[in-house]
Amino acid sequence: MRLKKIFGLFLLGSIFIAVGKIAWAKPAAITNLTVASSGFKHLVVSWSAPYDIAPTSYAIHISSYRVIVTTSDWSDNSSSPNYPYRIYWATTTSVGQTEFLTITGLVNAQSYFLAIRSSTDGLDWSDLDTTSPEPWGSPVNSAPTTVVGHSPGDGSIVNTSTPTLSWSAASAGSDDANYGDYIQSYTLWYSTMSNFNIKSVVESIPSNSYITPTLNENTTYYWRVYAVDSAGLVSETVLTRRIIVNAVNSPPANFSLTYPVASNIINTDLPTFQWTGSLDIDPGDSVTYTLIYSTDVNFSATASTTIANLTNNYSNPTGPLIENARYYWYVKAIDRNGAYTLSNTTETFWVNVVNNPPQNFCQISPASSTIILIAQPTFYWQVAIDPDPQDSVSYTIIYSSSDPTLSVNYNYASGLTTNYYLSPTNLVEDATYWWKVQATDTKPQTIETAIWSFVVNAINNPPNNFNLTAPSGTITTDLPTLYWQAATDPDNDPITYNLYYSTRSDFSVFTSSLNITTNQLTITSPLTENATYYWKVIAFDNYLNSTTVNQTFIMRINTTPENPWPFNLLSPTNGQALSTLYPTLGWQTTTDPDPDDFVQNYVLYYSSNINFVPLNSIIVATTYYNFSLPLNNHSTYYWSVQAVSAISGNRFSSTTNYFLITNLAPNNFNLLSSSGIINNLNPTLGWQAAVDPDDDPVTYTIYYTTDASFAVASSSAGLTSTNYTPPSLLENTTYYWKVLASDPLNNSTWSNIFKLITNALSEPPDDFNLISPKNINIFSRRPQLNWSATSDPDPDDSVVSYTLYLWKEGAAPTVYADGLTQVGYTLSSDLDLFSTYYWNVSATDTLGLKKFSTTSYFYIAGVLQPSPVNCTLTVFASSLTLTWPAVSTYSDGSSATIAGYAIYRAASLSDLYTTNLTTFVAPTQLSWTDTSTAARSLYYLVRARDNFGSESPAGNIAFKDYSDIAYQIINSPDANMYLKVRQEIISANQTIVISTQPSREADILKNLEIEYYSDGQKARKTWEAAIAPELNIQLTGPSNPAPPKATTSGPIIYQINWFNGVKWTPIYRQRASLNEWLTLPVINSGEYQLQIISSVETGLVSVWPKIITPKNGDNINDEFNVIIANPELLSSDGIIYDLSGGEIARMKNKTDNWFYWDGRDKNNQVCRPGIYLYQIKIGTKFYNGTLVVAQ
Repeated sequence: MRLKKIFGLFLLGSIFIAVGKIAWAKPAAITNLTVASSGFKHLVVSWSAPYDIAPTSYAIHISSYRVIVTTSDWSDNSSSPNYPYRIYWATTTSVGQTEFLTITGLVNAQSYFLAIRSSTDGLDWSDLDTTSPEPWGSPVNSAPTTVVGHSPGDGSIVNTSTPTLSWSAASAGSDDANYGDYIQSYTLWYSTMSNFNIKSVVESIPSNSYITPTLNENTTYYWRVYAVDSAGLVSETVLTRRIIVNAVNSPPANFSLTYPVASNIINTDLPTFQWTGSLDIDPGDSVTYTLIYSTDVNFSATASTTIANLTNNYSNPTGPLIENARYYWYVKAIDRNGAYTLSNTTETFWVNVVNNPPQNFCQISPASSTIILIAQPTFYWQVAIDPDPQDSVSYTIIYSSSDPTLSVNYNYASGLTTNYYLSPTNLVEDATYWWKVQATDTKPQTIETAIWSFVVNAINNPPNNFNLTAPSGTITTDLPTLYWQAATDPDNDPITYNLYYSTRSDFSVFTSSLNITTNQLTITSPLTENATYYWKVIAFDNYLNSTTVNQTFIMRINTTPENPWPFNLLSPTNGQALSTLYPTLGWQTTTDPDPDDFVQNYVLYYSSNINFVPLNSIIVATTYYNFSLPLNNHSTYYWSVQAVSAISGNRFSSTTNYFLITNLAPNNFNLLSSSGIINNLNPTLGWQAAVDPDDDPVTYTIYYTTDASFAVASSSAGLTSTNYTPPSLLENTTYYWKVLASDPLNNSTWSNIFKLITNALSEPPDDFNLISPKNINIFSRRPQLNWSATSDPDPDDSVVSYTLYLWKEGAAPTVYADGLTQVGYTLSSDLDLFSTYYWNVSATDTLGLKKFSTTSYFYIAGVLQPSPVNCTLTVFASSLTLTWPAVSTYSDGSSATIAGYAIYRAASLSDLYTTNLTTFVAPTQLSWTDTSTAARSLYYLVRARDNFGSESPAGNIAFKDYSDIAYQIINSPDANMYLKVRQEIISANQTIVISTQPSREADILKNLEIEYYSDGQKARKTWEAAIAPELNIQLTGPSNPAPPKATTSGPIIYQINWFNGVKWTPIYRQRASLNEWLTLPVINSGEYQLQIISSVETGLVSVWPKIITPKNGDNINDEFNVIIANPELLSSDGIIYDLSGGEIARMKNKTDNWFYWDGRDKNNQVCRPGIYLYQIKIGTKFYNGTLVVAQ
């Protein structure tokens, strides 16, 4: 028996196969034709071969259109355009051989009729088979096998809300896969109901796993998977599996304390703490308890006890509690993952097993054995403390003026709740009182104080008036005894005295002696000789009532008579020669140090003999004396003065001096010639004759020099004539000369001084130098040329003017300006850029003589620009005013003369640099109003223009948007970057600067810093997100090379990093191409980077800080920040929860990729310290974590 499979179907037409060339008779019909089996798109047929010895070919006709019964049906019933299938093949068989044929490519569930004829020569065909009824069959599709291999396993707890469900691959069923069947997809059912009455169905799953959407937390889900084959048949049996979702561990449920609570007083020191049980909603989780009790409300470690790992909702303390102590307690419920919930309250109670009386206490005032000065006193005593919790104390005061024991005759007041008592009536004056206090608690138990006493003295008077007795006036001792009357007290109080003495009448500085018990005092420290002292006494009784003595005494100390104070002679000075015979002698004034004494007169003593023999004396009332009679000429006189006191003592001057009387020098005389400018180097110098008053002969000495101070001079002495001709003098030199006239005794007189200037020849001006520009590059087309001033060496000659010569390299010197009187000149016309110019200057004097400077050159390397102008806007309803500060310097800091200000306006930032001039204003005008600005977005740029037409580079740009909000565009040194800042956040004393630095790292394109200055000081600044500056960076030029990490063409991922003081933090990511602009808000000042990264996956980039302190006021770690990567721009959100799962607040955005939370709840209240949860959603994915809010 042989089985043949036919895989190809040949439609329409007939194929005949002949084996050999011998003509055979047609074979007999086949027998036993039947459908042996059926399957996926195929039938297996069998028959018995005809009884013929020749090789046989077969033709099979299959039809689903008509039954093939007769030979005529062979063609008629099987000739439909769609049916039948006609199959031809040749085979060699044996007589009676059972043949099998598998026919494929059929349609499942379609009925097919079959007929077979055979031939041995391909010409003559057998009759149809005689099988009755006619054989037929239908292909059958088997259902896929049951899906097995489920994961997670049945009953598993999954730790994500989007678990991945997977299973083993199913087969197509039976042997269907051999005939082209396969598993096309899977269908997933999942439901929270085990009977799947309500379910979610996911069809056409191409693989054997599936990630669910977000499932409900702490929920049991049932799930099934069906296999679907290529014909859409579904597996007939299915396994149900169960998972439990626990993506977020939840803390135990809230619970309450039940005993002891509400400030109970308990009478046992071993109470049983009790609380309601807590449950944990997490599947499979369990709860244990920790009991904490303490005598400290803050639960300090030293005062607290902790009992952990309790499985019941009650516990006893570890030992007896403290009597009369107040306890605080709470319980912590903890699950197996460490999440915990505190009891709803912290409760308190007191322990009071034994009742105690109040503690000892005592009185405060009136103090015992004292005198009080009021008649109706208030009694005070210490507060009596009852150690028993919540027990109260009342007081009874007992007092008496007749019974020291307070046992028989006394007054009292009871039921007092305060620790003081005001006597209801005045007490008896000068009487002695005894008193005590009793304290009683509510039980009642009583304790009392000791008995105290006091005397009432409500009315008290100061001591009576009294007087000083001695000393007064001048006294001869420096340790005097001071006396005063004894003072009396009307209350017979004891009296003490305070004595005060001073050298000042107002006693602003004094010496005192206090608490003197007698009416006299001897001074123990010597008083100052010759000093005047003031003294007084104050009397005090023992209540410090005082009476001051009626008068102040004055005493002057003079223990020893003394001479007048030393003094000196003044004029003439010792040894001085006087030319007058009537000199005036003078000396210092002196005084007598003794009190009541004074210098009455002076006695002048003089003599021509050093020993004062003979002696001349004159009594003088003043401190000088002028001789009325002439003294002897050419004589030496010695003199001294004696000061004489009125009462006692005298003193001679400290020195004895002498003076000389000499003859007089020659009289004054004047010079005659020569002076002024002279044209002779050998002039004759002449002067008047000097006359000597003593008729002494006179000689002359002449001095001449070029030094006006005559420090160095030439001279000729012993001249008797009144003229002199010096040797040849120097040309163009100033000389000074004078003459000294002397008598034989060397008495001399100077003449006046003459000045003469020699000028024998006329000469040109002196050499001078060029100053600037001198052999350098300059940046002005109209430079100022400066040279040093010069002068003419000829006396009475001067430089009249300067002539400036200027010529371009390769040209001849040319006069540019002449008749100049200043040593500087600013060119009046523009020079050629990038050219070399040569220049020099000539100086001309009044005679027309010239002197030329050396020649210098300069190169015009460019043009200096005035300093940039930063302008601001004031926006009105339909207009705006542009204002700017005055510019007075060039960009290099040098002084600039500004011709005015050019104002440019454009509707776009790019057009602002190419637009035509809008207007030009005078240099004194520092504002301009634009009257056509309503509903327009406009940019403004102001440039300072100097007298040479050079304009300043662009400064900050002013911008007004359609909403009339004013901005500043702050440019950076990098033309492809600027900062857009709302004008309202920049005041007059605030500045924002953006700067860049080159990067040495391959993936860092730019390093930049945004600096904030307040009052000139650099400071850290954080702006609110709504008004934060906007950073704009264009990705262009050689500063943005091909990214080293890029692996494909097209957009690149750019990332902005911010340095938070500790590390670089990504704050912004975007796919972009070169020449595009990145725009992002800048929340913080500081350092930034522009970085290229190769790829980005959706997720969290940075989370910081994990502990925030929004309430401590230091402005540090006040916000919780999350930076996300979201390259597909999916919807995103951030939420803060408490540990019970309650929503606290939604996080806010600083940028699309930057979430933050400021530690406040939905009501904008700062949250209390504790642990909180955050959840970030990006698309369908969730990211969770914890943070801490601290004090």
